[in-house]
Amino acid sequence: MDVSTASYIAGFLDGDGSIHFQLVRQKEYRFGFYIRASVSFSQSTIARSGLEEIQVLVGGLDTVLNFMGFVMVFLAQNPDVRHQLAADPSLIPDAVMELLRRYPIVADAREVRTDQDFEGVHLKKGDMILAPTVLHGLDDAEYDKPLEVRIGRKTPHHTSFGKGVHICPGQYLARLEMRVLFEEWLKRIPDFALEPGTTVQYSGGIDLTVKPYILVWDVASTRS
Repeated sequence: MDVSTASYIAGFLDGDGSIHFQLVRQKEYRFGFYIRASVSFSQSTIARSGLEEIQVLVGGLDTVLNFMGFVMVFLAQNPDVRHQLAADPSLIPDAVMELLRRYPIVADAREVRTDQDFEGVHLKKGDMILAPTVLHGLDDAEYDKPLEVRIGRKTPHHTSFGKGVHICPGQYLARLEMRVLFEEWLKRIPDFALEPGTTVQYSGGIDLTVKPYILVWDVASTRS
């Protein structure tokens, strides 16, 4: 994150290093409740508190967006699944879970705390380990034909949001955002495709990404 971006985000923080937010009920998103909360982190230093809060504030921006990129490519290339979800929106929550398993985009970084041997590998304190969540999502020892997307798969669990104490606190919001994307998009644009001649390209890193692409559809067939 560059200095200008950090400064912009810091402008949303209170002087004592806490974020105050309010979620107001919106009928169109079917929230049945109000939330008013105050979130405060360690006050050892304002700087540390601010960094932690920035992490919470922006942590899901790139991950959800990049996952949407993978999902829209899949739907564009798989009209049978697309039509199934458009015809029966009750399948969408299961579809989101299965696609999270199939397209986990995050590689978790961890620091080794003590010298140790793990399955024949000597690890030293301070070593950094990169653990791509895709290794679990596509493990054929746990999932039958893991490269296939099967809505209603009997074992839809995954570690795309992490595991244990490191599990992503924003997973519920991420799933909600994906569900709303499916519901609203497929309700209006059930038929779409990649622009003819498109070669989908990917890039790696802490987050896997799909490079920009164009979706096309018949405007006359869209629904209000």
